[in-house]
Amino acid sequence: MERENTYDRLFDLIKEDDHNAFDRLYNLFYAPLCVFANRYISDQDSVRDCIHDVFLKMWRDRKNIFINTSVRSYLLTATRNHCLNLIEKQKTQMTYEQYILNTYDPYTSDDLYSVEELENLIEKAINELPEKYREVFRMSRFEHLTYKEIAERKNISIKTVEAYMHKSLIILSVSLKDFLPYVLLFLFFNKN
Repeated sequence: MERENTYDRLFDLIKEDDHNAFDRLYNLFYAPLCVFANRYISDQDSVRDCIHDVFLKMWRDRKNIFINTSVRSYLLTATRNHCLNLIEKQKTQMTYEQYILNTYDPYTSDDLYSVEELENLIEKAINELPEKYREVFRMSRFEHLTYKEIAERKNISIKTVEAYMHKSLIILSVSLKDFLPYVLLFLFFNKN
């Protein structure tokens, strides 16, 4: 009972913005709460994140938390609830992944593009842009010029450059929509 009073007193100090009291309560309960959370979650990184989240929420909401039982009970309940929320989130994620797997057609050899094929698809789409858009797009993406530099070179306003880039990206996203995931990966991994 004396320990519970100590924990309750620590929480009272936390409500008064006492960082040392928070650190002490954290150090007293972090490891035991990790063991408790491990009953629900097997991944140790997720367990640690869970306990950090519980304490973070406690600190953030400290002025509005009213504990009717004990600090120990509050921490156990908060940890259990957070674990259950994580489990529910994982179930939702798994359900969504299963939906994606079941919804989309199985892959075929037509789904694999070489770097050269992707380069050709992108180049073809860029060449189909209106001339002014294409020039501004190439200056931005391939010459790495700022909008200001492009505006100065082309003798147009920065707003016009922005508009050309915006319209170019819309046109490209439409013309490359069937290849967009590949194009994005290509652009991300093929930086020269």
